[in-house]
Amino acid sequence: MIKKLDLFQIPITFYTGVRPADPRIQFVENPAIRRTASICYGHLDMLAHFVNHSSKPFAIIMEDDILIKNTFIEDIERAIDVVQKENIDLLLIGFLCSNPIHTYSNFPKIPTKYSTPEFMIMEYPDSTWGSQMYMITKDQARRLVENYATGYFERSLENSAMTPFSADWLLTKNGKRALLYPLRVIENGSTKYDDEGQEQCRERCAQFTSKEGFI
Repeated sequence: MIKKLDLFQIPITFYTGVRPADPRIQFVENPAIRRTASICYGHLDMLAHFVNHSSKPFAIIMEDDILIKNTFIEDIERAIDVVQKENIDLLLIGFLCSNPIHTYSNFPKIPTKYSTPEFMIMEYPDSTWGSQMYMITKDQARRLVENYATGYFERSLENSAMTPFSADWLLTKNGKRALLYPLRVIENGSTKYDDEGQEQCRERCAQFTSKEGFI
């Protein structure tokens, strides 16, 4: 990741993640719930760091097992302009995609001056999954931290009617949201999943997008 981001001349802050022994999750017996909570807390910790230690209006949060399109800098410059003009709180850049979503009616296009078949900003439904990379405003990051970083996980364990404590359900489904399509970020396939459904989903997504032009 360091070599990739050096090519793009992007400064980056690494976070080591939330370990199983972290007191926020160590009491959970179910390993799947504990893993999901670890990931969600990891995102919230990164968002809190952005809120408390950066003067920038936007942050890009990314996973470390990704390939990035070689047009990334140009794409991000356009995306920032769109986010500002359309008052978007969160823009998904890397997500799970195994179908031509630009042909679906539940992904309405947001017209911009950059709109082409190779650069589409689209709304997305709750069924959209994945948080491999997203751009977020400082105000939205602050709201997420305030709402979910403390106490929400414990309450959700006691109340099954609450939205699960998961980055995919909580963090990417709040505020005014949109995504950038076609994909600028894809998983590199290095992460394996014990769950058969998760593994098959990743395989379909990997087959959908050509790796040509990705670093």
